[in-house]
Amino acid sequence: MKKDKPNNNLNKDLPIPSYHAMIDHDSKEEFGLKIGIIDADLLSNNSHRFPNLALMKISAYHKYRRSDKVTLLMNYNDIEKYDMVYLSKVFDYTEIPIDIMKYDNLYYGGTGFHYDLMPDLPDFMEHMKPDYILYHSWIGDMMREGAKRKEFEYYLDYSIGFMTRGCFRKCEFCVNKKYDKVQLHSPVKEFLDEDKPYICLLDDNLFGYPKWKDIIEELVTTKKIQSELQLRHKQHWSNKLNTITLKRGNKIKNIIHHTSHYIIDYCNKNKINTLVVGLNKTWKQNCKLNGSATQNFVFIPYDMLIKQLEYKCQDVGVRLIMTEESYTSGTSFLDNETPKKQNYNKSRRVHRGLFKSNNGQLINSDVNGAYQIMKKVFPNAYADGIKGCLTPVIINVVKTTRDIKNGKENFR
Repeated sequence: MKKDKPNNNLNKDLPIPSYHAMIDHDSKEEFGLKIGIIDADLLSNNSHRFPNLALMKISAYHKYRRSDKVTLLMNYNDIEKYDMVYLSKVFDYTEIPIDIMKYDNLYYGGTGFHYDLMPDLPDFMEHMKPDYILYHSWIGDMMREGAKRKEFEYYLDYSIGFMTRGCFRKCEFCVNKKYDKVQLHSPVKEFLDEDKPYICLLDDNLFGYPKWKDIIEELVTTKKIQSELQLRHKQHWSNKLNTITLKRGNKIKNIIHHTSHYIIDYCNKNKINTLVVGLNKTWKQNCKLNGSATQNFVFIPYDMLIKQLEYKCQDVGVRLIMTEESYTSGTSFLDNETPKKQNYNKSRRVHRGLFKSNNGQLINSDVNGAYQIMKKVFPNAYADGIKGCLTPVIINVVKTTRDIKNGKENFR
């Protein structure tokens, strides 16, 4: 393959990329796209002992959530023939042709470009199980040319991922200096391939996480489960576990669909033309619940709900506004406080689920937080004629949406 002479200043001259265009493209719900994946470190050396985890997650997102056609590209020649091409490199010394950066359909990332300044993957990609078969065609070609299987053990034998991210040391030479602490990232089952005998953690400072013992216990438990299956059935996974996993995934998708459907129907019935949704990009990474609650929370696909609300709002002409949630849980809507740091006092959450205003009036804490999220967008909510209640209503969204389809509308 013919390459342009590399530019030693290319990395620092490139702007720090944003994923906004990627997210906007995703929201169009265009399925069946042609996606190209370029591992620049692999092309530079034609061999690499370790797969690119970010590219495997991106590939999994497009293959399994969007049903796009994903191809691992082994040269830079045909970028213009794909709807989207993702280029990543881990090392700054990896050379890439200068002229490929002109393509509008090219998204680039990785520590090889801007080291500690590169943005993280969007949550809807970051928490995908990696596509461990992305490199299989290349591995097959290499082995047919005489390479040994042992050279690809990290591609073939290891489940790879992060259970924690970050470090508190802030060493100047380290890519993790952008973090202030070690924080929980994902449970092992998020990236576990049950057919692989080993687990490789890429955690930066696992023992810097306060509850590192819980993580070790989770790893030990996972290994025990796999060992029992191996002894009994000579396999790491079972049909029963596969059925349970599939059933759980389908149930979650069904609930998310009914939830978004109910919200949009409610907006239509009550002539609501604007929907405000709070979103913190790192709410899962910074989660501080107990171990099992954290796992359950991290695995709730909030991004799926948001995506469904986006296109359903567009269909019916409802304006969807996304806003961050800072200081909404510890400031008081009833006392007309703005959700700012100087008003923040979380001690007013007297019980789980109950918030007490300065004059003693009680309000459900989630309702108070929701009103404060609304005030982020509409500071004069009551003055603008917006009304609501102080107590939430528990709704069976699956049953309710079925009733609506049968002509039994029952909004409370």
